[in-house]
Amino acid sequence: MTYTLTYLNDVVAANGALSLGDNGAHRIVYVHQGSATVNGAEVPADEATYAKGALEIEAGAEGARIFRWDLVKGVYEKPMNVETMVRMSRDVWSIDIEEGSQWLYRLDRINHSAPQPADCHTHPGPGIRALLSGVFVIQQTSENGGGEEPGDPWWETGPETVISTPMSPGGVQFLRGMILPVEFEGRPDTADWKRTFPTEKSEWKLYVDETVTL
Repeated sequence: MTYTLTYLNDVVAANGALSLGDNGAHRIVYVHQGSATVNGAEVPADEATYAKGALEIEAGAEGARIFRWDLVKGVYEKPMNVETMVRMSRDVWSIDIEEGSQWLYRLDRINHSAPQPADCHTHPGPGIRALLSGVFVIQQTSENGGGEEPGDPWWETGPETVISTPMSPGGVQFLRGMILPVEFEGRPDTADWKRTFPTEKSEWKLYVDETVTL
C-alpha cells in the first residue's frame, strides 16, 4: 500500500487560526516559534503533538510558526485556500506497509555537537528531517540533502547508507519525522552503524511516539 509523507510549514498570525479538514492524515504538529492550541490542547514552543484527521490550530498572542508532518494514503493533495508551504513530499517506498499493520510515527530531535560526521549508518524506517540550527550535509545513494536555515528539510530513506556531516563549528540540531517498526517505541538510537561507531553520543529528545494503524 502506497503512503506519502509530507513536511509543511505553517505560519499562523497572532490570535489567528488554521483549519484543515479530515483527509485521513496522521499528523505531527511541532511548534517552532510562539505557542498554539492544537485541537484544543495547548502546545508551547519546542513541543509537539499527534493528531489524526481534521486539524484546528489556534495561535497565541505572538502567533505561531509550525512545522508539520502529514502521512496520508496515496498522493498528498494540498487543501485549497490554506496559507501553508509544502517543503517536501516523498513516497514511502522503502518499507512494506500492509493494510491494517501498525507502525510507530515518531518526532524526535538530535543535538549533534561533535565535529566529526555520523559515519555510514542506516535506519529501520524512512523520514523527513528538518533543521533547527547549524549547517548540515547528508549523502545517500538516491538523494543527497541537508540544510542551512531553520526549517530546511531533507529525506532519508532508511535502508540506504547515510553519511551525515555537520558543517558548522557549533554542531547541529534537527528534527526527525519518521515511520518505524513498533518495536522501536521509546528507543533513542535507531541507527545501525556500518563502519565507525560514534565516540560521542548525540543528545536526544522525544516529542511524539504514536502507534498508528495504516
